[in-house]
Amino acid sequence: QTEAAAESFAKARSLAEALQAQLPADEALAGFLADLPQVDAPVLPLIPLPRDLTVNEGALTFTTDSRIVATDPVLTPLAGILSDEIFTVTGVRMLPSEGLARDGDVALQLDTSLKEEACRIDVEDQAVVRGGNYPAVASATVTLLQALKSNEQGLALPKLAIEDQPAYPYRAALIDLARQYHTPGGIE
Repeated sequence: QTEAAAESFAKARSLAEALQAQLPADEALAGFLADLPQVDAPVLPLIPLPRDLTVNEGALTFTTDSRIVATDPVLTPLAGILSDEIFTVTGVRMLPSEGLARDGDVALQLDTSLKEEACRIDVEDQAVVRGGNYPAVASATVTLLQALKSNEQGLALPKLAIEDQPAYPYRAALIDLARQYHTPGGIE
């Protein structure tokens, strides 16, 4: 087994050396990218960056009474999922609920005035997440989770307005890492 491990290590080392031989091409790419115009970084590091993002002064700070409210029974499972995700990321449990949202809550709503996968997030006295359908609201909760911050009072969201919808009906990415080396910057 020791000989097999040594042989595997030698193969891995030769592969790493072969990949390093490709670095001059990556350096040329880096030089090309450096010549491109620079774009200001977004105010919030959201992936994917929404089509329209406005960050306002202040924040909505959640309390122990804050809930995640599904205003439509179809969204009840999503309220539970978001509650679990927030707990996993922050250690703070916001209880899922149904009915009407009050100040300090996160409200999940279906909005038929929005196209299918279009969504809107408005954070003022409460965080309202609207979508044209269930997947749109679910996608918007991912954005909401990314914007969530911890501060001395607990969890908070910056007061903001987001409008977004997918640019294409089908979205996917395939990055072949096995046969082609990609720098982290190139992937971004």
